[in-house]
Amino acid sequence: MRVDSPRRCGARGPRSRTLQRAGTGRSSTCRAGRPSARAAASAAYVAAKSGLNGLTAAIAVDYATDGIRCNTVSPGYCSTTGATPTSRPERRARYEGMHLTRLGVATDVAYAAVYLASRESEFVTGVNLQLDGGSSIARGLTLG
Repeated sequence: MRVDSPRRCGARGPRSRTLQRAGTGRSSTCRAGRPSARAAASAAYVAAKSGLNGLTAAIAVDYATDGIRCNTVSPGYCSTTGATPTSRPERRARYEGMHLTRLGVATDVAYAAVYLASRESEFVTGVNLQLDGGSSIARGLTLG
């Protein structure tokens, strides 16, 4: 994974120059998973995911004077229509138990992206929006 891909494709690419000329714009990246060492041999994974968070903040700072905002959306486990780990009942129960609210769906991620691209989020920049039903702060099963 190239950590600098969002910068190469967005902040320095033709689209960013168009946003700079317009004096406004939004840039969002989407990264799956949490940047925390939870398993052996995960150093590269953790570094890449953490790098995207830092890159998001750097882009937000670098282009703030041009009216360009940059945020990251970090979805947790989501139920999809395809063959996923949540398609088996016992696995689905395990993943549902990880969340404080419920298991996410694709529209949850889509709604977050729409919000970040809207006027309603003009004051939001440089953040990582955790879309994980609270699983990054506590596990539902451990709370009872």
